[in-house]
Amino acid sequence: MQTIADHLDANGAGQIRFYDGVMPAGGGAAGLLISAQQLSIPSGSVVAGQLTLSPIAPNLNIGTVGVIAWARLVNGAGEFVMDLDCGIAGDGAAITLSTLEATIGGAIQILSAVIIDGNA
Repeated sequence: MQTIADHLDANGAGQIRFYDGVMPAGGGAAGLLISAQQLSIPSGSVVAGQLTLSPIAPNLNIGTVGVIAWARLVNGAGEFVMDLDCGIAGDGAAITLSTLEATIGGAIQILSAVIIDGNA
């Protein structure tokens, strides 16, 4: 997990990018970008085999309509780190959001982002 955290923090603050549609295999071509939100440095902390991302500021003015299905983590150089599933509280997804429905002028709030060995 520390290797993932180090890669995420390489070349400055990374981003978490939210997409509509089916998650591609292994960093493949993404679909509709709904939101990109800046990570902090360090991006998170590793404890007991899991990487918990530091709090991420919400995007308060979405410019696209869509349903968030997954997220991509990229480092400060825009290089692929990993793709993760998204959900709402109780879904068991790696990234928990306040809503999956993106509307123009709406907000995306990340409630939690926890990466465990099984989804890395």
